[in-house]
Amino acid sequence: MNTMNNNNAINAKINTKTRIFYTAVQLFSERGYTNVSVRDIAAEVNIKVSSLYNHYPSKADILSSLYKYYTAKFNEKKPDIDLLLKQAGSEPVHEVFKKLDFHFDPEDAETTDRIMAIACTEFRRDEISARFVHDNIFNLSKIYIIPLLERLIELKKIEPMDIKSFSVLTAMVSFGAAACNYSRFHVTINEWGSAFDLLFSLVKPV
Repeated sequence: MNTMNNNNAINAKINTKTRIFYTAVQLFSERGYTNVSVRDIAAEVNIKVSSLYNHYPSKADILSSLYKYYTAKFNEKKPDIDLLLKQAGSEPVHEVFKKLDFHFDPEDAETTDRIMAIACTEFRRDEISARFVHDNIFNLSKIYIIPLLERLIELKKIEPMDIKSFSVLTAMVSFGAAACNYSRFHVTINEWGSAFDLLFSLVKPV
């Protein structure tokens, strides 16, 4: 009996923490992180503020948990740069670039989109968000775009170009589209894809 009660208590705790997590994702993305209080989240989940603190010590800890979730999901899906560099030698240029356009699983996509929108809104005010945006947008452009373009130029498969500026441009497009998500200026997946198609049309095969 004690074991059954313990299991029920554990399941209830997990369910409550999960509800807090997804409620925070929705409220932060729709109202803005700074405009949502712990009390607001607790009220939406229908628990006491003291109960919320049993799961998350602070609002900042909730935000950190969102970013950790995104990072874990991204690591499951991220392209293998070593494989891409290898494929650069044998596959058409734009086919290789298409492999950079990965998508999260449908059941995760809305949550990850909302989390990135939160980060792109809060990065100017919050150091954790700033690091998240740097690591998941601007640094990723350096990790993937720059070495891939350098390799293609080395192989004489594309014309020489300003790689650094192109990398910054792709990062800014990603940042802008992500920041518009769940706002009145929402960018659709088709619009985002068209913007990247236009960008990569600047990469001229030899």
